[in-house]
Formats: sequence, C-alpha cells, structure tokens
Amino acid sequence: ALSQNRLSPNNSLFYGLFQALVDGLKLLQNEYVLVEKIIFINYFLLTFINFSLILILFFIIPYFYFFSMKLNFFFLLFIIGLSVYFFIVVSYFSNSNYAIFGSLRFLDKHFLLILFLFLELLCLFL
Repeated sequence: ALSQNRLSPNNSLFYGLFQALVDGLKLLQNEYVLVEKIIFINYFLLTFINFSLILILFFIIPYFYFFSMKLNFFFLLFIIGLSVYFFIVVSYFSNSNYAIFGSLRFLDKHFLLILFLFLELLCLFL
C-alpha cells in the first residue's frame, strides 16, 4: 500500500468511513486528462449538473411528507430519469467508444429500475 501512496481504511478519517471520498479526491488530483481528447467545459459542467441534481434530491427527500404521495414518486422518477440524459451526453462528450458503450449499459439497467419504480407506483395507487 505504501508503493501506491494510499492510506488503509483504518488509518484514514473516522475508521474508513470517508475512504471512498478520499480515494475519489486522489483520483481527481492524479487524473491527467488530455484537453484535446474531451470537450472540456461540457464534460465537467454536465457532470457537475448531474451530481447537483442527485444531491438536491437527497436534500429534498426529508421534506417529502409535506407533499402528496403521488407527486413525491413522480418527482423521484423525474429526477432519476433526467440523470440518464446527462450521463449519456457526458459519455458522448468524452469522445471515447468505451464510455458510450458504458452509458448504453447504464441506460439498460436504469430503464429497468425506472420500469420497476413505475410498476410499484401503479400498484400503490390503483
């Protein structure tokens, strides 16, 4: 582990609770991205917008009891469905075929998730 310059989970903050966050920050710090390889502004801006949407969803969830149950599920489906489009566009802006194939795999799994959530919504309100 010393050759990779990585702290073990026991030595990081709060017994490894933030190990994934520390690893992600280190990855962003060490990542060398060729500017001519990606469309830089679009790539990082859309990633930030997608992350912000999901973060807003997690901040709004505790206040869902103020609204009707139907609106809560539709809002949840809307935000989750909207994140798929950002993911596909970001993979397109990366100019990599592997990223586009990965986004198609993600779209397939995400479509099934939305389908099951919608079926649960139908069973709940019918």
